[in-house]
Parts: sequence; C-alpha cells; structure tokens
Amino acid sequence: MEKADLVDAIFEAFRETAVWKLIDLRMKLEQPEKHLQKVLREVAVYRRGGPLRGRWTRKGDFRDAATKAECGSESEEVDDWV
Repeated sequence: MEKADLVDAIFEAFRETAVWKLIDLRMKLEQPEKHLQKVLREVAVYRRGGPLRGRWTRKGDFRDAATKAECGSESEEVDDWV
C-alpha cells in the first residue's frame, strides 16, 4: 500500500477506535509491521507507560484537527481524552 493510502487507512482506523495495539492495527490494515510502524511514527504516538502502555494513539495535532472537522467547528473546545 502506498504511504498516502496507508495514512488515510490509519486515520480511518483511529476514527473507529482511539487506541490500537500494533498487532490489531496490522491485522486490520493487512500491512507489513515495519512499513506500518514507519508510517505510524509520523501520525501517532506509542505509549510507553500508564494505562495505555503498549498502544498507539493519534498524535495530538492530528487528533484535534480531525475532531474539530468532525464537529464542523473550528471554535469548539475539544477535550483531550487521551
């Protein structure tokens, strides 16, 4: 899968679920682990501690922009849920 298509697929997955384990995301997107990790590092954060340890979440910049776009308003306050 091309990088741009993979980024779109990753964002679609994060719209469904805010937190992913790499193995689950790899199974859903059917991509090689190394390729997926390389692209994930650009758009997501790997949580190394706390309750989300070992999981990926969308980077704040992408999460806030997507949430505001889904709400249809740039001026709305967005809670940081992760």
